[in-house]
Amino acid sequence: MKRIIAITMILIAGGVIGLKLYFNKKAIQENAEISGIVVTKFPVMVAEIRKEKLNLSFSINGAFEPVRELSFVSETQGRVVNVLVETGDYVQEGQLIARLDAEQINNELALAEANYEKTFSELKRFEELARGNAVTAQQLEEIKISNKTAKTNLTSARKQLKNSQIKAPVPGIINSRYIEKGSYLMPGMPIVQIVDVRRLKIIVNVSETDVLQIIKGQEVVVHADLFQGEKYTGKVRSISVKADETKNYEVEIELENNPDKQLKAGMNGTVTFNEDKTKSALTIPRESITGSLKDPKIYTVGNNSMAHLREIKIGKVVNNMVEILDGVTEGEKIVISGQINIHDGSVVSIIK
Repeated sequence: MKRIIAITMILIAGGVIGLKLYFNKKAIQENAEISGIVVTKFPVMVAEIRKEKLNLSFSINGAFEPVRELSFVSETQGRVVNVLVETGDYVQEGQLIARLDAEQINNELALAEANYEKTFSELKRFEELARGNAVTAQQLEEIKISNKTAKTNLTSARKQLKNSQIKAPVPGIINSRYIEKGSYLMPGMPIVQIVDVRRLKIIVNVSETDVLQIIKGQEVVVHADLFQGEKYTGKVRSISVKADETKNYEVEIELENNPDKQLKAGMNGTVTFNEDKTKSALTIPRESITGSLKDPKIYTVGNNSMAHLREIKIGKVVNNMVEILDGVTEGEKIVISGQINIHDGSVVSIIK
C-alpha cells in the first residue's frame, strides 16, 4: 500500500513539472516571436524651423484706366454748322468743340426778351394801379404770373443760345467724335467722348492674405509693360470691403501720367506693394508642406524619431519660403523630404 502511494506521488510531481516546462516553453516561444518583429524606419530629411527675414513685397498685374472720362451729350437741338475738333485732339475745359445754327434760337430769344419786357412794364403799371385800388387783386396776380412765365421763357432761350456753343465740360483727349457738319442734334444725342489721361488708375485683385498689408493712401510702385524703364509712383485710393467669388479684394491705385502722356488707357501694367520691405518671421520650405496651401499640413519629428502630422496656418508665400502664423514653434524639426512614404506615427531615420 505504501508503495502504491509513493508511485502515485511521483506521477503527480512529474505531471506538475511537465506542465510547468510546457508553459515555460510556450512563453519562451512567444517572446521569441515578439523579439523577431522588425520596426521599419523610413529615411527622411529634416530642417529646423527658424526665423528668417521675409520679403513683404508682392506684385500684381492690371490695366490702366482713365480716372475721368465723359460721354458728352447734347442739351439742345439744332443743326451743326461747325465742328472744331478731331479724334485724338486734346481739349481744355471750356474749349469750343462745335457750333449749332443759332438763327432760330436768336429769333426765339428776341421774342422772349420782348415778351418779358412787356410783361415787366405791365406788372409795374398794375402795381401802381393797385395802390389806388384801380385794379383787382386777381388782375394783379394774373399779370404777376404772366411776367414770371415770360422770365422763365427768357432764361430758357438764353440757355438754348449758350448751348448752341458746344464746349468741352472737362479737359482731356477726344477719344470718339459722333457729330459731323450738317448733323442735326436732339437733346440726349452723343457729341464726343472725352478721356482725361493726365491721371490714370489701375485696378488689381489682391488675395485675402496680402490685402491686410495694404492701407488707403499707401504709396506703390507702378511699371508699364511696354515701358520697363519707366517707374511711376501711385497711391492706393480705395480697397473693397467685400471679396469677390475668388476671395480676392479689388484695390484701386491712382497715378500721374508723364508730361507727354505716354501711358494710354488700356495698357497693361504691374503694381508692386511694399517694395524693399521685410519682416522677421517663422518660415519653412514650400516642399515641406503636405497637400495644398489651402489646407496645409507638415510632419514634425520629435526626440523619439516619430513623425507627427500637424495642421498649420500659413501667411505669405515668397518664392520657395512659406510664412508660418500658427501650428509650430521655433526650433522644431520638420520633414522636408521623404514625407511621401510616411504617415502620422511613422518611425523615421534622419539622413543628412
